[in-house]
Amino acid sequence: MNLNISIIYDAYGKEFTHKLHQIMITYGKKIISTTLSKKIGYLVSLFRVLVLVYPNIKDLQRAMSSEYAFESMLIIYNLCLIDAKIKNYNIGHFHGRWSCMVDMYSLLVNYGIFQEPLTEILRPIYKNCTNKNTTTNVIKNNKQQLLHNKLVTQIPLSYTDSEAKELIFIKIINEIDHIVYCSELLRKKVNEKYDYFIECSNKGTIKVNQNNNLRNPVPIGTLNKNNTFRTYYETPFKHKDIKNYLNFLGISGLSKEKDIIKEEIFYSSYNTLYPLLILLINQHPAITESWLLSWKLYDNKSNVGLFKIGESWYSKSFKKRKGVNHAEQLIKW
Repeated sequence: MNLNISIIYDAYGKEFTHKLHQIMITYGKKIISTTLSKKIGYLVSLFRVLVLVYPNIKDLQRAMSSEYAFESMLIIYNLCLIDAKIKNYNIGHFHGRWSCMVDMYSLLVNYGIFQEPLTEILRPIYKNCTNKNTTTNVIKNNKQQLLHNKLVTQIPLSYTDSEAKELIFIKIINEIDHIVYCSELLRKKVNEKYDYFIECSNKGTIKVNQNNNLRNPVPIGTLNKNNTFRTYYETPFKHKDIKNYLNFLGISGLSKEKDIIKEEIFYSSYNTLYPLLILLINQHPAITESWLLSWKLYDNKSNVGLFKIGESWYSKSFKKRKGVNHAEQLIKW
């Protein structure tokens, strides 16, 4: 009877492999050859996954320790189940085979290869399910490494907890740096757009609404950008007396020229504010979502949200707190 344990030798070394081989020789003397052949098949199937998830003897010993054995075998079970689903195996038969693999694991525990687990290894009882849209949090990369795909970044299952935490932390820092970099680029574009809008507005003349049939003396529209910008600057978003404000500005309808001038008109929106808010929070970690939602530049109660004391600027937000009407939170710029 041949025991193909080359993959075990490559991963876990001579000493571990020799001990495993001697155990199987001793065990094989107690059972008939046909049964032994099946048992060896289950053992090899178990180790084919173990060497992928725990590629060295140190990782294997930790994973199969009393404390971590249940969790480690649960990972092995899930990976075997994924493989069975991918290959379209009968899931009922798979669970029968898994139970036999657990038997071989228990054999290695009895012979002292692995520590006895604190919790009995899971042997799920398969039940037919009509839901075919099953998902998993474990994937393979282009190097055939098994990765956990549910975390902030993809983590190889062979990583220890401390290694995984370090990788996640590095990923978060890199993501923050990238977001800040992109926000800085967008901020520059917003500033350039605003400066251009103000420059044109300062050169323009306001078009005033006339309640008569006389021709308005202030030309406006695509050929008179400065006047259009100046009028919008004085009355942004909508006009209190004019229903079709875009028509009043001379930019209603669709055309390449009108689309350009509409794009050049500066106004506050999510696209202009988000980069600024991200940079604001990055520079001032004390600013929270609640603080920002409560902040107002000015309100009807004369509470000013941005003011200067000496040479420094401050932002002030008012939040309702238990026992008091408002609680001030100041942030220095």
